[in-house]
Amino acid sequence: RLKHLNISDNRISSINFPVQHGSYTESFASLNSLSVDGNNISQWSFINELNKLSSLNSLNCQNNPVMDSDKNSETIRQLVIAKISRLKVLNRIE
Repeated sequence: RLKHLNISDNRISSINFPVQHGSYTESFASLNSLSVDGNNISQWSFINELNKLSSLNSLNCQNNPVMDSDKNSETIRQLVIAKISRLKVLNRIE
């Protein structure tokens, strides 16, 4: 089963997972680490979709427009952690 996925630098701007069990998707059920650095992610809806991944606990999402908004970087970090409830590591920082 896939546990780590790196899809950095692929011009990705959106993602959508179907929901099968409550608020989770069966897609990538074992995925616990995802890297989406350097894409075109500009909407918080992308981050919201990642909360559907039931095992995700590590996310790298630097160098995306959503992470470089006008808000303080610590505020953005807190927002991402709040949106992905199981997250333990964000951008390589616990």
